[in-house]
Amino acid sequence: MPDYPSAVRAVTASLRDAAGGWPAALWLGLAAIVAIAGAGGASSGGIAMAAAACLGACVLAGVATAGGLRTWAPPPRRVLVYLGALAAVGLVSYASIWWSLTPQASYADANRWLVAAAAAAAGVVVAGLLRRPLEAAVWVLCAASLPLIAYGIQQRAHGEFFQTSPRLQGVLGYPNAIGAYAALAAPGALWLASSTQRLRRAAGAATLALLVLGLALASSRGGMLAALIGCGIWLAVSDRRTESGAALIVVLAASAPVARWGLDQPSFKALDVPFTVPAGSSLLWYSVGAVLGAALLAPAAVELAQYAGPRIRRGLGLAVLALGIAGALLAAVTLSSQHGGPGGALSHVWHQLSGGGAVGSTDHLTQLSTNLRGRWWGEAWDAFRAHPWRGNGAGTFETIDRLARPGFQQAGQEHSAFLHVLSGTGLLGAIPAAIALAAAAACIAAVTRLRGSERAAALALAAGVGAFGLHNQIDWEWQQTALTVLAYPIPVLIACAATAGTVAARAPSRGRAVLVATALALAVIPVTLPVLSNNALDRANRLDNQGRVDEARVEADLGAALDRTSVDAQLERASLLQSLGRPADARRAVDHALSLAPKDDRTWLALAGYQRWCWGDKGWRASLDRARQLSGHDNVFAGSDDQVIAASDACPSGG
Repeated sequence: MPDYPSAVRAVTASLRDAAGGWPAALWLGLAAIVAIAGAGGASSGGIAMAAAACLGACVLAGVATAGGLRTWAPPPRRVLVYLGALAAVGLVSYASIWWSLTPQASYADANRWLVAAAAAAAGVVVAGLLRRPLEAAVWVLCAASLPLIAYGIQQRAHGEFFQTSPRLQGVLGYPNAIGAYAALAAPGALWLASSTQRLRRAAGAATLALLVLGLALASSRGGMLAALIGCGIWLAVSDRRTESGAALIVVLAASAPVARWGLDQPSFKALDVPFTVPAGSSLLWYSVGAVLGAALLAPAAVELAQYAGPRIRRGLGLAVLALGIAGALLAAVTLSSQHGGPGGALSHVWHQLSGGGAVGSTDHLTQLSTNLRGRWWGEAWDAFRAHPWRGNGAGTFETIDRLARPGFQQAGQEHSAFLHVLSGTGLLGAIPAAIALAAAAACIAAVTRLRGSERAAALALAAGVGAFGLHNQIDWEWQQTALTVLAYPIPVLIACAATAGTVAARAPSRGRAVLVATALALAVIPVTLPVLSNNALDRANRLDNQGRVDEARVEADLGAALDRTSVDAQLERASLLQSLGRPADARRAVDHALSLAPKDDRTWLALAGYQRWCWGDKGWRASLDRARQLSGHDNVFAGSDDQVIAASDACPSGG
């Protein structure tokens, strides 16, 4: 009779050994918590959670070293350069608060750079705790598909959360963030799917099926392109090309029809359908069927491919190449016939790729348009040229775009990592950012020193990081710090794994360990202050609604003291001070808000409201005109003067 308990224990032990045990589980858990509880890491709370966890891991490592509980091998020099350069970009971003167009945005952006440096530093700790860190990293990236994609599909099927677009966005809160994650994880999943072990093949194929569904339902064209390039790189360097190709074909056959069916559903297709309307349980069950089908059939296909001889492998490769060429020719002929010949087709393609026109939420996969990226990139470049040395302040592109845009189409980011740094921090931040990029490449290049399964895992991770980096040049997912937690430690893991065993572990001086641990613990303060400030403002709003205005004013003062870049805190203070019959103090609070963000249209609109309704100041029209000049064609300013000011709700009823 089969010994089922022993078999279960053996499978569990195999999974635990492959995945790396509790350090990898904590890494995955952190990414999942930041994504689910921290709005994908875009909120101040998500940023604080990510930074606190990564810095906390480093602090604990320092404490363990100081207490003589553990010794660590010093990381390679290229890792230290990578960490130092990321920290330098963060310091420049913090410094840019002083000259920023929007100091509050620069503060948040600097905190994201702190998360990036902390996540990379935590990679050193994780590498020292895991037996096979690179295999564990692949498992972590694949398992992250459950909270980032599977959970999003389940929620969308039942309409349990607010959608800002018909496209799938999940807990990351942004459709193209799913594309960035898929580009990062796809090569690793393909490596698992082509493994010699059946359990790994099933896990890799199931992950690939989820990634295909996520990419399609999110309609992320950049993610698809980056994922294809990443998988192509893996196929080029892998010694199991036929097995990988067989797994990929089966996964696409199982998941592509479900993805196509999902895109035809009203919830994903029609703009006039409320985005909170559920897609229906069929989406969930069809997705489960696609994942299970891929997990069952792909391992069998890989099993068959393993027995193929050289002639069959070569024939299959040529067949796939021929199909690709035939598909490209068919697309070219179709495009040419639709646009009056090859010349018209080329003109159309150039117009689309150069940013000529925006695409809607429902036609992403049928259009080549860069969706106004040409305009946004041009605005960012012009902003850099205006202030080439120090930039306009980290993370200020939303203000840059609002001041420059010719119409109603808005953008919150440049959609390019390169231009994000240049327009925000100028050459002062771009130089250390370039050094960080070069150091990351040097860390990844250490893959040549690895052998066996760790080398294969490193190649898959390197392909994923390369695809992720490419995606960041066409769609910057900087606000989703859950992705930062997943991606930025990987170069460190590769470099540390390549030098494992070549450098003896040693305990640094106890004083140095204590000093480093203390500095890292203090580094968490900047990211927690915005969270505490927002909590104080929430309490102020609750107290104000209860009629406890004086207590609310105390909380608003606390919020302003905790985050001195917060325009919201100053405007809240102004409202409460006006309610308490202190117009002079309210005026000083509004003036302080204007000094923080002199090119913020909503602050000028608030000033116009106070001048019009509270203070009897005849200069309200000038303030309103200034707000209109800075609004960037915002629809808020479409009505008459009194309608616009009334809508601003700037002056409390007690004024």
